[in-house]
Amino acid sequence: MKSRLDLAVSDLGATQLKNIAEPVRVYSLEVGKPTAVKPVKSATPAAWLRTTWPRWAGALIALAAVGIVAWQVVERLGAPGRESGSVSLEAQRRSPTIAVLPFDNLSGDASQDFFSDGISEQLTTVLSHFDPLRVLARNTTFAYKKKAFDVQELGRQLNAQYVIEGSFRRVTDQISVTAQLIDTRTGTHVWAQTYERPTAIHEPSLHTR
Repeated sequence: MKSRLDLAVSDLGATQLKNIAEPVRVYSLEVGKPTAVKPVKSATPAAWLRTTWPRWAGALIALAAVGIVAWQVVERLGAPGRESGSVSLEAQRRSPTIAVLPFDNLSGDASQDFFSDGISEQLTTVLSHFDPLRVLARNTTFAYKKKAFDVQELGRQLNAQYVIEGSFRRVTDQISVTAQLIDTRTGTHVWAQTYERPTAIHEPSLHTR
């Protein structure tokens, strides 16, 4: 490379010099001898996946769980999508009201709250696209976060016929999302399901025969 000097620098340590009371650290410069450069070891694709996958695996799995929960709820309540056509005013009056409660974070790690909260928020948004379902706003339901309540009394307070509650758990190599649809008029479960997926990335063996 142009205008580059090859210099090898060596530390000779502290040296006592003439007429100087304190030792002086001395270095040796050798012109024409390039300094050895340690090669940078690049990470294997499997190692890169193993370190980056956990950062966003939770979000992808949570979104997939939201889609399954929303589909199951719509199937149980028989709500058509908005693309199916407009819904009459009378049908809207008779349509059920759903409260999506904040999902509990059972991971034992408060930093994972954004996953459990995100599931509740996204599920509220998805279900709001189905007529004639009426879905209570996040600000209303999140007032009950981490509070004990009787589901039938909650239904009366919110004027909601159905409640969706659940939990999120993330351990070392697995994410689990549990959701349940409850009829607040009877306090009975209409539907419940647990969605589990592994998050571990296994590095393939590099040994060959």
